[in-house]
Amino acid sequence: MYVLKNKTIKPADVFKMDNGILQITGISNGYLRTKECYSNYELFIEWRWIKTPGNSGVLVHIQPQDTIWPACYQIQQKAGDAGDIICMKGLWGKECTDHLKFTVKKMHPSNEKTPGEWNSVRIICKDNTLRVFVNGMLQNYITGLTASKGFVGFQNESNQIEFRNMTIKSFIKYKNVRHEELNF
Repeated sequence: MYVLKNKTIKPADVFKMDNGILQITGISNGYLRTKECYSNYELFIEWRWIKTPGNSGVLVHIQPQDTIWPACYQIQQKAGDAGDIICMKGLWGKECTDHLKFTVKKMHPSNEKTPGEWNSVRIICKDNTLRVFVNGMLQNYITGLTASKGFVGFQNESNQIEFRNMTIKSFIKYKNVRHEELNF
């Protein structure tokens, strides 16, 4: 599912899959989301800025109304802020204490790599908690989430960005694990 602010732009001009790499052009704000909803899962993704760092994010627990911007938790990938968590459009967590931006700042200084190099983010969504690891380092967590399931999406907000190795592991009763690639 594609959601774009500029309705005259074709989604194929913004989001392209090529040899397992999701390429996002940076034109028209919007996002691409999965067809399925997920709960209790671990999401692993690699991303890189092509030339110039910009702003993007991984959207988790996207609620069913597709709008710019949706009710969800955004795992920030804005250059220098990768690992911040933004509670969007009414979703909340215990650590969300900033009533203006609803942002939970990351715990450590930026550990992002330079443009052209691949970064990784591992997001663990279990019950009403969310943990974010950037390049192997725990950068953030929130508890007491007001939504614990939803779609997963990739934000298009500025410069060109690429994603690869996008996998999700669903925890079924915390014993069995189902591993699959994301389906858009």
